[in-house]
Amino acid sequence: MPSVRVICANWILPVSSPPIRNGAVAITADQIVAVGDRVSVLDTLSTTGSDLAVEEHPHATIIPGLINAHTHLEFSHLQAPLGHKGISLPDWIAHVMGVRGETDADSKRDSIQSGLKELYETGTVAVGEISTFPTTAVADYSIDACQFHIHKTLFLEQLTRNLELLPQRGAEAAAHLNQRCIGLGLSPHAPYSTHPDLLKQIVDLAIERNAPLAMHVAETKEELELLESRSGKFVELLQKLGVWKADSFGDKDSIDNIIEQLGRHNRSMLVHGNYLNDRQLQRISELKITVVFCPRTHAWFGHDQYPLARMLELGINVAIGTDSRASNPDLNLLEELRLISQTHPNVLPETILSLGTRCGAIALGVDQRFGTLEIGKGSAIGVIDSDKDEHDPWWWLTGKQAASVLR
Repeated sequence: MPSVRVICANWILPVSSPPIRNGAVAITADQIVAVGDRVSVLDTLSTTGSDLAVEEHPHATIIPGLINAHTHLEFSHLQAPLGHKGISLPDWIAHVMGVRGETDADSKRDSIQSGLKELYETGTVAVGEISTFPTTAVADYSIDACQFHIHKTLFLEQLTRNLELLPQRGAEAAAHLNQRCIGLGLSPHAPYSTHPDLLKQIVDLAIERNAPLAMHVAETKEELELLESRSGKFVELLQKLGVWKADSFGDKDSIDNIIEQLGRHNRSMLVHGNYLNDRQLQRISELKITVVFCPRTHAWFGHDQYPLARMLELGINVAIGTDSRASNPDLNLLEELRLISQTHPNVLPETILSLGTRCGAIALGVDQRFGTLEIGKGSAIGVIDSDKDEHDPWWWLTGKQAASVLR
């Protein structure tokens, strides 16, 4: 008979069902075969004749492995966020460009590996990563991902406002999707860096290949100022870079049009969305676009209160990302959930956990394997240890303990 690993803990938080006190999760062949209270699971399994390997975690809380829906791992070597708290995005981008200019291919690969290690050590089992050209998914990511048991969806960043470069960008995008690697997507970067014709080209290709999309949209007030009045700090940045062309911006660059473009595909993620109005949120809900919220990056830039409650009220799938160490002190997704608990006290704790697990898995298209603790799901399980018997299943939202992957 097959051997069954039975993980017993003080709390099991399946996400798909209520918390279970003194619960157990049973696994065989890397698949969950039972979830429930400890006594019932053990009694049921004892009648099957299976060889049971019981593990006791008397003070632990078991959760689904965390899903980090948005990262830039090339900056994982940074020891602190760039700039200062409250920095404008255009000023921050100038810092980012400086870091990229000092980083060679080997250093970039080392930084990616460092980031993957940190993700794994803090309980993440799947990640949506923005990779920058030139990149080879197999060489830069896949070997490391296997080492750390992380499923990655790699979104190739695409940007230009130069129409002459559209054929080149299209070739790069197609070559990226042609790689033999699980989980490949495309990322038209942002409205200020992506011509609307390039956005349409990328969306068309993503639909053709059924590849996921991720785009930074409505991230800052400066972005809205650029799109609405062709003025502000983004104009100054683009002028310094020698790429400012006022006549290249038009109605097709509006947030409304970008939402419509992304809504053409059923696998689109709108990243950040810090300054979306209510009409736009309603349209995002209608089009079933996922929004990715990066709480600590949001705090670093000092943005207005995030419309999380309204998004949830509208039924929008909201996933959570850490973004990068260029705007965040670390890649610990559990800390993102804790900040949500602090800044959005009316959001229920079970909803907060779902944002960092099931919603992220749906966003990345991996919800058949990850995101909840249910029979038939994969064995990627997170554990949060305590030194005492916790009576509240949500104790960890106010704690400091890190999650880890239970393998």
